[in-house]
Amino acid sequence: MKQLINYLYAHLFSLSFLVAFIFFSMDMSGYFGTWGYKLYYPMLFVGALYCLRYKKYIGSLYILYLIICLLSIIVNDVPSYYHAPIRWGIFVLLLSTFSNIFNSRKIALFRLHLFHIFSILSLVLVTVNYLLFVIGKGDLAQMSRFEEQGIYTGSTANNEMGLLGAVAIMFIIVFVGKTYKTLSFFIKILFLICLICSISMMGLASSRMGLVCTLLSVIFVLYRLNSKSFKKIIISAVIFIVGLFLASNYLGENFKYMLSKNGGEIENIDTHSRDDLWNARIREFKENPLLGCGFASIKYGLTSNTAQDNNGRVESGSGWMSILSQTGLLGATCVLFIIIPNLVFLIRHRSNSYCAAWYSGMCVMFFLQPFTEAYITTIGAVLCCLFWLNYSVIDSFRKGILKEEDLDLSIYSKYKLFDKRLKHLKK
Repeated sequence: MKQLINYLYAHLFSLSFLVAFIFFSMDMSGYFGTWGYKLYYPMLFVGALYCLRYKKYIGSLYILYLIICLLSIIVNDVPSYYHAPIRWGIFVLLLSTFSNIFNSRKIALFRLHLFHIFSILSLVLVTVNYLLFVIGKGDLAQMSRFEEQGIYTGSTANNEMGLLGAVAIMFIIVFVGKTYKTLSFFIKILFLICLICSISMMGLASSRMGLVCTLLSVIFVLYRLNSKSFKKIIISAVIFIVGLFLASNYLGENFKYMLSKNGGEIENIDTHSRDDLWNARIREFKENPLLGCGFASIKYGLTSNTAQDNNGRVESGSGWMSILSQTGLLGATCVLFIIIPNLVFLIRHRSNSYCAAWYSGMCVMFFLQPFTEAYITTIGAVLCCLFWLNYSVIDSFRKGILKEEDLDLSIYSKYKLFDKRLKHLKK
């Protein structure tokens, strides 16, 4: 625990910590108010200027993708209430800050520590939300929704809370998996409590597909952590299976929305809704296979009729399908050429270090989740930023801009808490 506290202290006054805390504040808006959202767009502008200032490499694929997004708006008659040109402009700022459209070692380190710091803050976020829920001090509107529907999203007021629970789970699994022998009994219990809170919040706020994606990611991480020892793989598998059994028995109440769906009624609605959304995305793609129906817009589906009343906000049902339906084969091809090399690197890369296990788990999660969660181009969502951050960080490792030693937490355990020398450890 000391190394985590010292790590955060070392980066306390860095741009990485500032941006991560803005993300944290956005997802705690139910308790903090909306000031995190008010700082979000100025932060994108400042971040884009920072990356433009320190760039050494330019990612042509990202520029081509942005051009295709713009062309998809121009060639399609996108309704004005989608504000597609404005959304595209903000998306440019977002990619400039969080993707490898601009990169250098300085920028890559900023993104690496931002991503890692927010993973730690996510653990705090979901734990606090669940504890407040347990003692009955959660958001009143969300508590009422839980009583009626069995779903509770806490301070985010949307299903982002469930996915943040997955981010927290991934961090706990990797950190404890690598440092278990050095942790005191009290710290182990503390992390166990945080893990229970994270699993519970994911159950309260997420979908069954979100749970499946998290489980697959955890399995991959357990393999990566123990890949050099078959005995450890077996032991980890047994512990994992026992853990699932205990969770299903003792946390069943928290998963009542996910598993029972109020006797199947909500389940049917959920399944039919997702089928309708996917069919709508396929229909949009077929009408214009090359450039889709237009960036940041939809033409068909359940939420297309309410888009005007909701200021252009819609639910497309799938991030990957949204790319295909909104920007066609041209846009999807660009994204595939961005994603696939990083996935291949992830599979081929042989390392069981803390750093490799952490970014491997995140990559698997951010590859699987967008099949059922539509945040890849949602410019106002923290998860959109995390998606592009994830592949930016892995791409920097793949190209040798980052080294695994850049996230070596062991050096922070050599210092006393809040040692002034820690500030000089920040890369």
